Amino acid sequence: MELTKECFYCTQNNSVFMDYPLNEAIFGLESNFPRCLIHYQFRCDQCLGESHFNGISWCNSCKNFTCVRCESERIVWTDFFVNSYYYEIKCPNCDAWNPTLDYSEFMMEHPFQLGVIIPQSPVNVWIQFSSDYLEKQPSLEFNERRGFHELSKFTGYKDSSFSVPNVLNPVQNWSEIAKDWDNNFDVEGDFHHKNLILPHVLDLITDSDGVVLDVGCGNGNLARILSKSGRKVIGIDPSDMILFAIEKEQIKPLGITYFQETIQEFLQRSQSDFKHIVLNMMIMDVEDLRSLAESLGKLTIGGGEVIISLLHPCFDVSTKTTIKFPQDSQHNEDKVFIVDNYFKEEKSWIKFNISETKTVHFHRTLSTYVNILSENGLLIDKMVEPVPKDSLYKTDPRETFLDYDRIPLFLILRCKKISSNFP
Repeated sequence: MELTKECFYCTQNNSVFMDYPLNEAIFGLESNFPRCLIHYQFRCDQCLGESHFNGISWCNSCKNFTCVRCESERIVWTDFFVNSYYYEIKCPNCDAWNPTLDYSEFMMEHPFQLGVIIPQSPVNVWIQFSSDYLEKQPSLEFNERRGFHELSKFTGYKDSSFSVPNVLNPVQNWSEIAKDWDNNFDVEGDFHHKNLILPHVLDLITDSDGVVLDVGCGNGNLARILSKSGRKVIGIDPSDMILFAIEKEQIKPLGITYFQETIQEFLQRSQSDFKHIVLNMMIMDVEDLRSLAESLGKLTIGGGEVIISLLHPCFDVSTKTTIKFPQDSQHNEDKVFIVDNYFKEEKSWIKFNISETKTVHFHRTLSTYVNILSENGLLIDKMVEPVPKDSLYKTDPRETFLDYDRIPLFLILRCKKISSNFP
């Protein structure tokens, strides 16, 4: 005789509303999150893709579903069932903001409850007879009810490292991705650069004196921002990404000088030392860290500064695996971050969704960075692990809330050169 399972979400809701019906699960029976029809997936009428019920809304005026992938969403804070918030999604037809199905069920506005859609399979629909919560508290604490306690049973976890061929060329990789990168991001770069990285990089530059050397300048976005603030800038980059920076300078000159070469090549003919050097999200793309640090030490004047932004070594692509319970949920509290293999310094592929070309990332421990920089007279005097501003919770809730405010994805360092005679 085959055993039946109760829906995971029905069980949660029943823990706070005693009259909530416990539906039999028909999906995910082999998982730790078996689900009934009302708590599974619904098809978006815009993209025709299936979405978890907490990531899709129903517009009763237009009689359509819209998911968070197709339209903008905003977060609404309120306690219901075992939740503390839900999303509202804008209807593309009438511009009305409609709650996701988890909250619409609570408010008796789910299309199954309204009778405007007939379920394909039998399901018990909740009709709220009382607005009072049970006196007892939810049977599981926050982390537990979200499935974190099931991690030891999860069978899909695997080593987070991604092997790459022994023959690789980071400069060639970035040359191949250059056009797609420049076409897809505006002057301040992608979401991460604009909101989590650049504001801190700019803030760490102590004064406006002297020339700023932008190492690994890419398509010149940071160089142009610095130049518009009144600074004189030199940008260097060995990849073809710099060709887009040169083109922008030709179209709208800002007085920036560019050289398509490595920092070691630039060092051989540089006639001056620099008070400000910036490496924005490039150091983890360099295979020979020691040679880079030696060049930085030689190019920085005594008392000068080197500002470095990078993927956080403790939580980068080689060390961090992200799992959702269940996998299709659109709520970030359903994410689990697993950190492993931190001490294994290795190469990994990174693939951006803008291009089929992969780039190479070199994972190193935090101590490796600190020690090699200090060996070349560059001592860290300021460290930032960016946290989203509160305003981003309103404009980009799924990108920030219970995600980037849980672990830092990026690390920004300011190093001071301790002596003009070092190394």
